Amino acid sequence: MKTYINISKGQILSIVGLIAVTFIEAFATMEMATGVLYLCSIFFVLREKKHIIIAFAVATLCLIYVNFLIFFKPSNILSIALVNRAISMAAIAVTTYMALIYRRLEESRRRQNEEYIKSMEQMLYITSHKVRSPACSILGLLEIANISSPEEQAMLWDFIRNAAVEMDTFTRELNDFVYHMEQEHKKESIEAPISF
Repeated sequence: MKTYINISKGQILSIVGLIAVTFIEAFATMEMATGVLYLCSIFFVLREKKHIIIAFAVATLCLIYVNFLIFFKPSNILSIALVNRAISMAAIAVTTYMALIYRRLEESRRRQNEEYIKSMEQMLYITSHKVRSPACSILGLLEIANISSPEEQAMLWDFIRNAAVEMDTFTRELNDFVYHMEQEHKKESIEAPISF
């Protein structure tokens, strides 16, 4: 049985970026701030799931640390190299946190859009069934009234009146539904959860 690994374009770009920055750091001097280039690994996986973002952040932090251990040559620039690596690691941590917040907001927005679409489908159902039914009844009763006797027409006018009242009731329900849907949508737009 064949097993396929599902890797996105963002993950591939992130891996290539991490490898490229690792080689750049191997040949650059330690006082150069090449470690900040590791940030590209997080930007490429912004739209991925939370665990993938965290995995790339951990991998990036480990690479920064391992590169420092492997390629550092003791000299008088130890403090600059340490500061550069500390800045790089702090930048990765902050970028990861921001990526997780971005991901959470994007997920929240997607759920809001799904709920809005579901509400619109409900509204279309109400419109197509509950409002259209009395309107069709009225139209049919008017056709019958054209060919009916005056006694039958009096009875038909009662049916037409009942259908009009029914349509008015459903129209009011529809207006209430749309109003509440708009209020809920406004409320959700204002409240954007950022908790993890």
